[in-house]
Amino acid sequence: MDEPQEIQLLYEARRRLSALGVETRFTARGDALKGELRPRSDESLTHPHNGDSIAGASFTVDAEGVLQLDDPPVLRGLRIEGWDGLESADALVTEVQTALAARAARLAAMCNTLRRLGVDPEIDGERLRATARVELEGTGVVALDGGDGGLVARTVTPAVGNRAPVSLGELPVDPASFADRSALVAFLTARAREALAGRERRPGGPRGPAPASEGAGGARFQGAAESFGVELVAGHLPPVAGEVWLMEVRVEEDDGREVRYRGVNVGGTTFGAPRVLPRAAFESAYEAARDGHRMRVRVLRVEGDSVAYQRVDARGEFVTSPKHAPLIVFLANFAPEAGAY
Repeated sequence: MDEPQEIQLLYEARRRLSALGVETRFTARGDALKGELRPRSDESLTHPHNGDSIAGASFTVDAEGVLQLDDPPVLRGLRIEGWDGLESADALVTEVQTALAARAARLAAMCNTLRRLGVDPEIDGERLRATARVELEGTGVVALDGGDGGLVARTVTPAVGNRAPVSLGELPVDPASFADRSALVAFLTARAREALAGRERRPGGPRGPAPASEGAGGARFQGAAESFGVELVAGHLPPVAGEVWLMEVRVEEDDGREVRYRGVNVGGTTFGAPRVLPRAAFESAYEAARDGHRMRVRVLRVEGDSVAYQRVDARGEFVTSPKHAPLIVFLANFAPEAGAY
């Protein structure tokens, strides 16, 4: 019996890769090839941000002959066109480096456009993606995420009431189409309010705001919280310099080498794009807790509606550079350590 055309194509792809000096194997289902690409020198394949050498790359070739990079994360998702016309493994490595450089250039252009709009993105160097948060006065904070597929608005965290993030349905955002920050904010505000109104109309929607803590301390900070334009979250007072606060994270995948995870806000809902860390790095960054893992941060200062904080390890030693977040975002994502036991 003749083999299906897809299998014939895979055998041909395997033969061509073998001729380049790249060995492959069939997947368990036999519907794709898996292989490892090993550069011959440390300079052949390098990270575009830090210049570190990339020792190897795993890839998949599907039944249509498309070669797609799987790991490490900085290469994940890259597709190499015309690989079957190359004459050596070195030429294939060069194609991968070219594709990676193009990915980095697209990300840099996106970030430059965001900065022109007054939005300061954070770059995830491991995956070559950008994240940013845009505060919408009186509405909430929108989380943006950008990569090869462009920029999207993922969630809005309401400014008042139930602060569980609400999905914006991967809303496409083209930063180049906005003349200035006010135009971007107007667009996001309209879409965010639509999403928040939709949640309010759904059965079992959010409950009213949690009552503020009572007593002298609660009365003292209630006025401060109102001046910030926020309400106290789950009875928590605003942070005070020197306090340790916690953010929970939820592991989505752990293959023994890398851990894929997301942050969990105080409402128990995951937020933001998934992040990936080598297992050793994850275990040093997030300590095991009763229901998962968590990050510890120490509050450095609270200025107006902004919180400065820095991650600490289990001994209380600082392990990263300081970061800043709007107070409403910090309260939505962190809880005081004193209340976690």
